[in-house]
Amino acid sequence: MEKRIMSILLALCLCITFLSACGGGSSGTTGAQTPATDSLQSGNSSNGLDESGDEASNNGETDEPNSLDSSFAGADVGVTVDSLGAYTIGIKSDGTVIVSGDKQFGRCKQEDVDDWRDIVSITASEYYAVGLKSNGTVVVSDDRYFDPGKWHNVVGIDAGLNHTVGVRDDGTVVVGGRQEYTEELFNVDDWTDIIAASAGTGHTVGLKSDGTVVAALINQDSESLDCGQCNVDDWTDIVAISAGNLHTVGLKSDGTVVATGIETYGMCDVGSWTDIVAISAGVNHTVGLKSDGTVVAVGHTGAEKDGENGEYAVEHWTDVIAISGGTSHTVGLKSDGTVLTTNSFYGDVSGWHDIKMPNK
Repeated sequence: MEKRIMSILLALCLCITFLSACGGGSSGTTGAQTPATDSLQSGNSSNGLDESGDEASNNGETDEPNSLDSSFAGADVGVTVDSLGAYTIGIKSDGTVIVSGDKQFGRCKQEDVDDWRDIVSITASEYYAVGLKSNGTVVVSDDRYFDPGKWHNVVGIDAGLNHTVGVRDDGTVVVGGRQEYTEELFNVDDWTDIIAASAGTGHTVGLKSDGTVVAALINQDSESLDCGQCNVDDWTDIVAISAGNLHTVGLKSDGTVVATGIETYGMCDVGSWTDIVAISAGVNHTVGLKSDGTVVAVGHTGAEKDGENGEYAVEHWTDVIAISGGTSHTVGLKSDGTVLTTNSFYGDVSGWHDIKMPNK
């Protein structure tokens, strides 16, 4: 137990150091991302119906700001396993959800999601998990932080530090934040033609259908949060995005990767990557999936396995078809439906099987 506590404290210290290196940060550190995550786990169309089968609202907005207090988790398009801090969450092929993590530090437990059905996408924060249903509605494991009851026509979701973002089937974006926030703070009201989005700590990134990218800082404390993570105006030919804590990563159609933002621990050192088919930005690291099923990583994961850290923790992985990088570990989904992790303390996935394939 002492070793586990020290591991958590180390991860928190790394995040504090990380924010300090940029000259500031959000009102709180990231507690323990992907894809993210990360870009949105999208690709599943809404049928425009709510859970009762009635026609859903076209705008999908809430009447009042949603309550949210989450921590970053990176995730990618189609990723059906998400990682954050002290737990890992996945979707099984039958649309139910499985959770594994440390009993003390894992805020989302299996009993919190036992009644979830028909889930096509998930995203994890430190305090809760969000699930997207095939009918375009959203469920959450702890509604003390976020009430998604009036979100409809949603085709993708991602949770960040202060907000959750959803892409609607009309290409617009819906955002929910903590009660002291309003949607106007997130500067995404005029976004259109969006096919994927990703929430970071204090910024949101959107991928447009023409392969360009838009990004916005939240208004509150935006100057202290600005480390260049929104410098995406010149990005083109992008097919996937992932927002980290203070950096943003984009995958180009030719399999190369671009990144912008703070470079502590080298998480933006992706210029030499080629043949990449998926990306995930963690808090202190970036993960890439190659077309041959192997995985590359740069930066500091905050977790060790067999004495290895960062890029070395995933260098022996093979037959991987989806990835997700969080704060303190990375997970990979194999083609046989089993799951790999860089640190089982944050979710023992050794017995997992029959996990939903991406975009299936």
